Amino acid sequence: MILSNSYEQLINLNTTLQPGCANLPSISTLQVNGHALPMICGNNGAGRNETIQVIGRLGSNPTIAALNFGQMGAAIRSLHDIDYFLTAQTDPDQIMNFKVYRLTMDDSIFGFIPAEDEQSRNIYRSVLRNYLAAQINTEQHVVETLRLIEQSRLQLVQQCEAFKLLSEKNSANFSRGLKIKLNALHTQACKGN
Repeated sequence: MILSNSYEQLINLNTTLQPGCANLPSISTLQVNGHALPMICGNNGAGRNETIQVIGRLGSNPTIAALNFGQMGAAIRSLHDIDYFLTAQTDPDQIMNFKVYRLTMDDSIFGFIPAEDEQSRNIYRSVLRNYLAAQINTEQHVVETLRLIEQSRLQLVQQCEAFKLLSEKNSANFSRGLKIKLNALHTQACKGN
């Protein structure tokens, strides 16, 4: 794929991505620091592992920032004129790990970096609400929910409520260690509440 403006070839991109994402167009632009940057969205076959590639500049050199969304469909969440990207990768134990990224472009970096601000925590909280509402009683789901509670940085009252909901899901097939951990987290968060 060759990207150019009316004056010059900007970049010759050799990509294995197949066009098409469920929620984003194959080719669009992304606004970063007042610049409209070309963005490609595609997958690695069979509609899986949706990935975006954004073409920008680091100094005077064209460069590409890429982000793989893993188990999630590619999506952009715009909050207060900043774009956030939620990914979900599975670890070797098949536990889903959610991570929120922002595209950063300045004199020294052009890439996706993990976001650690209040807006990113609000995205984690949104995913957490869905997890807590789900009628799933697997140990994997509980472990993923515990990670989301940590990433959301909830206040103690909210932590207490989240651990209470998880404890109510306490299933006979949970490991003894997980039951003990849930009980300890619930007790600690709910002291004085």
